[in-house]
Amino acid sequence: GPGTFESPDALEDALRRYGVDTSRWDSGAYKSCRRLWEEVEAGESLLRFAGSTVVRVVNVVKVVIRRPLDDGMRLYEAAQ
Repeated sequence: GPGTFESPDALEDALRRYGVDTSRWDSGAYKSCRRLWEEVEAGESLLRFAGSTVVRVVNVVKVVIRRPLDDGMRLYEAAQ
């Protein structure tokens, strides 16, 4: 959670100690280690280090907004 890592570099060092290859991060579709650090710092996700494994935990909330008149119309968020 927030405050777990002092900096993106500290996070990257921890990931590498657990065997996570970050060399391709921040290229193509991959986000940067800085972005993951910002996500953890903002409380959007957390990292669990157990044994030789790192797990990124994200809580997903699905909200459906309905109109007062139940005419079947719904509003869904398709992307973040």
